[in-house]
Amino acid sequence: MTPTIELETNLRDFFDGYARAFHADLGRFCEHYHFPSTTARLDGTLQSFVTKGEAMDFFAGAKETYEAEGCTHWGIKRLTALPLGAGSAAATIDWVMLRADESPIRGWTQTYNVIASSNGWHVLLSTLHVGSES
Repeated sequence: MTPTIELETNLRDFFDGYARAFHADLGRFCEHYHFPSTTARLDGTLQSFVTKGEAMDFFAGAKETYEAEGCTHWGIKRLTALPLGAGSAAATIDWVMLRADESPIRGWTQTYNVIASSNGWHVLLSTLHVGSES
């Protein structure tokens, strides 16, 4: 297995768990983040989380909105990874928001800068790609 394919496999596993945790346990979901962390939103604003509590408050609102749209889970349509040196990478994901019957609600592209620690990967920065929502 090439190093890039191995990285993509590891990051796909990480983000599959990330997506499952969002819908099952926001506390566990937020453990996928490094604190502080920042997200560049689709409207160009920055959302920073200094603490896990701040992230939980923000994502609780997002989860409520998604569930009102009928979302029960997310799927990864495509993931590419770029190593950024030892213990760091960028993962670009085409996400699809899904209903219980697997029908799509909408999708978007997001790039995550992740760093490795002794207990796995953590999101340091994420950027939603403007114009990627479908």
